[in-house]
Amino acid sequence: MHLIYRYFGEHRPEIMAATCPEGRLSDARIFLAECQLLVTDPGAVPQIWHADNLKPGLTVLVPFTDVDAEVGPTELLPGTHHFADSGGVAAAAAALLRSGGARTPPPLSPGDVLVYDSRLWHRGMGNGSIGRCRVVLATRFDVSDTPPPGATLLQTQEVRVVGRILGLLSSVYSALPVP
Repeated sequence: MHLIYRYFGEHRPEIMAATCPEGRLSDARIFLAECQLLVTDPGAVPQIWHADNLKPGLTVLVPFTDVDAEVGPTELLPGTHHFADSGGVAAAAAALLRSGGARTPPPLSPGDVLVYDSRLWHRGMGNGSIGRCRVVLATRFDVSDTPPPGATLLQTQEVRVVGRILGLLSSVYSALPVP
């Protein structure tokens, strides 16, 4: 919980303070917005690129099975959470270039935790195994005045298309020789 409070203290300080800037008590509260068991069966295709919310929040993935390249780990596009804030496209592109493109975290084991900003563009990769399922508990913490998903259908489709383009570009970028 300390990580959750620290994150929201940085990104939504008005809900962590005793009063809002207007001098009245804040009605906004941190809450568990989602708790789901995700099971990716053998042969499953990759998800579309998406963000869990357009406003600050935390997504926490806890694997119940080993998650390696074969069963479809979560792929992340570093810096894309800046698209939704004041940093905009320039900050997101700079962070993505600094990171070297799309990133897949190292293999995860039961008991490990993957935590990321809910605005970060990500997707579950396909499960190429013959007989192994990927099972993870996905929880998301948001603020009551900015509940998920915070995106319209059109915005979700935009993230899908731009995410696909950025994913392809980051693959090309990461394949370039290092000087």
